[in-house]
Amino acid sequence: MRALVALEGSPQAAVLLETIRGEAAARGITVDAVLLLEGEVRPCTGCLACLRNEDRACIAKDGSEALRLRIQDCDAVLFLSPALFGQCSSAIKNAMDKGVAVKPYHGREFPA
Repeated sequence: MRALVALEGSPQAAVLLETIRGEAAARGITVDAVLLLEGEVRPCTGCLACLRNEDRACIAKDGSEALRLRIQDCDAVLFLSPALFGQCSSAIKNAMDKGVAVKPYHGREFPA
């Protein structure tokens, strides 16, 4: 593994991110950190247009396309979030939902 993207679901994840960066650097791994702000990536509507579009782009005009481009070629994605009522933050949940088109179905095409 040589590159990973760390998605921060809240500013409180910064302390953990610094530890991760130090450990990754010691192993020659680059870390691309993305602080997801509330509302930057809106909730997925479930239309699945991203799986049918040739370029895999979401039709929503939000931050999901920029996020998809950043994570599509990385080796791993880390989701850093506090546990809120037993769940991750809404920013992380939105990013997870919108990430379905990055490498869908392990290389297999989505059925029409």
